[in-house]
Amino acid sequence: MLRIAILGSGALASYFAARLHEKAEVHMFGHWKARLNALKSEGLSLTERDGSKSQVQLRVSELNDFPHYFDVVLVLVKAWQTPEAAKEASQLIAKKPSAFVLSLQNGIGNVPQLKSEVDQSVFAGTTLQGAKINGLAGVAASGTGSIFLPSSIDSGFIEILRIAGFEVHLADDLVSLLWSKLLINAAINPLTGAFGITNGTLLKSASLKAFLGDLALEVAELAKAKSIDLLYTDPVAEVERVALDTEENTSSMLADLRRGAPTELEAITGFLLQEAGLQGLSLPQNKVVYQWMKEKLAGQVPSDAVYQSIAQELANAG
Repeated sequence: MLRIAILGSGALASYFAARLHEKAEVHMFGHWKARLNALKSEGLSLTERDGSKSQVQLRVSELNDFPHYFDVVLVLVKAWQTPEAAKEASQLIAKKPSAFVLSLQNGIGNVPQLKSEVDQSVFAGTTLQGAKINGLAGVAASGTGSIFLPSSIDSGFIEILRIAGFEVHLADDLVSLLWSKLLINAAINPLTGAFGITNGTLLKSASLKAFLGDLALEVAELAKAKSIDLLYTDPVAEVERVALDTEENTSSMLADLRRGAPTELEAITGFLLQEAGLQGLSLPQNKVVYQWMKEKLAGQVPSDAVYQSIAQELANAG
């Protein structure tokens, strides 16, 4: 049986652990002590999107108990946590050529950081699967989304994902994979964070829906300037599709903002603004939402007219 370590204890890490636990020997590792203790004592309460519920007894383990034990280390921590995750992956990964690390994180710079500590193969993929924390010992699926992986990844692992119910697609262009997910994150996450709304609410306001499209088009323009092909031809239609598919989802950026945790704003929008500067582009709407989020992170309510107008539109909609 394949041995899989999952680094992370948030929504996606919990959901992947729950779906995979009967198909492989899966262990979860993390630093959210209250949640890990609850999972150990109560098990994980899993709610699927159709409302069905189940109780899953996960293996919640300690790093020092499993040195160089795992065939696969699946990294599902925040981008800012990657340096520490790289050290943990190096400690957990088996010392054999077939073992590998897979990052399904947001952002672009995770693989180099992981490779700085891990001798075995390191891959990056993307997932549009939605999930949300449901109490200290619960997780709920909040959208169905595909997983995109490099075609060179182990076929046995891919088969386990598919048997567990995940829709897996293979692609050869890693840069295209990561930028295709980055565009979606940049359009949805900071906008939901700035207004404190679920993904689907973005489509219920004409102003927000237009803003969402503008964010996507700006990132697509940057990708084109860098000669990066996206996995889809219509970025606006794609972000709207993802927002609809994950309409009940609370984005990770909003969830982090609400609990006072560090967000991935810099790894997503901050990164894009830096890249745009190198290309002589400005990404004006991304700059706006970046500033809104900076103000929200400082505990302030953005006061500019556009923000206030959209906020009033949302309030009127009830």
